[in-house]
This record gives sequence, structure tokens and C-alpha cells, in this order.
Amino acid sequence: MLDVHLLARVAAMQSSAAANRTAETAERLLIADVSAGSRAALAKLYVLYAARLAAFFRHLTSNADLVQELICDTMLNVWQERASIDPNISVPVWVMSLAYKHTCRLLAAPAPSRPQKSPPRLHDAVLDLSFDERTVLYLVYAGGHSRQDICDIMSVSSRGVDTLLTSARLRLRALSHES
Repeated sequence: MLDVHLLARVAAMQSSAAANRTAETAERLLIADVSAGSRAALAKLYVLYAARLAAFFRHLTSNADLVQELICDTMLNVWQERASIDPNISVPVWVMSLAYKHTCRLLAAPAPSRPQKSPPRLHDAVLDLSFDERTVLYLVYAGGHSRQDICDIMSVSSRGVDTLLTSARLRLRALSHES
């Protein structure tokens, strides 16, 4: 006897996989139009990625003006780098790698230390992590990116991703025990 729930889950997974392939194909066509110089395609790509980029940048900084500036700068980088897209990399990974690299340059200066008035909340503890540790946490847990995607986005090895993730977890654990 076949499990009806199992069949329903398999059908849902197949439907989801088909939808992902369709979305990926649409993004590839859109980026091909951007590469050909279509500003309308860039505008569509902006609409498609603005919320995703905003969530990523809000995880790295709480400055709303800076988040908007980073989104615009990333899309400008997409336009400037449109001819250099690797045909073997997925569009989301390529866009996120441009966002990451630009943010690294912009936020490279160390953040000023905040005086501790009360026990740190998780959000405050995350802000005490290094830029790369915050980025890896976001890409893994909020972004749902695979380890290989993160390697491509951040230009680090798989071992580097593991190290950053472990370091971030240990530092968060230590900060939570302090409070």
C-alpha cells in the first residue's frame, strides 16, 4: 500500500523543482538581455532582486539609507559587470557575489564598539561578529544558499566557509552564556 502523504510530498517536490527551473531559466534570459544592454531588463532584474538584496544588507547593517544605497550600487555593478558573467554560475549566486564584494569594500572599516548597558540580545550579538561571519550566517540560514554557492559568492574554500560558520556559532554561544 502506497503512502498517500509520501506521494503528495514527492509531487510537491517535483512541482517545486520545475518551478525553480522555470525561474532560473527566466533569470538567465533576463541577464542575457541585460548583457545585451537592455535597461528595461535591468529594471526587471532590480525588481526581482531588490527584496532579496535588502534582506541581505539589513542583516549586515541597520542603516536603512545604507541598505538602499547598497542595493543601487549592486545593481549598478550588475550593469557594469554584465559582460563578464560566467555562463556556468547561477544568476542569484552571481548577483549575491557582486553584492558581497561591494559590501566588503564599503564596510571594511571596523565598526565602533557599543557600550554595554544591558545583556546583549541575539541581534546585538550578531552585530558583534565579523563581517564575514555575519555574511556566512545570513547566506546559510536566511538565504538558504548551498555551501558551494557560498564559496562562489565569498570566493573562499569550503573549509573557509566551515571555519567562518563554526567561529560565528562559537562566538554567539559564548555571547549568549555571558548574558
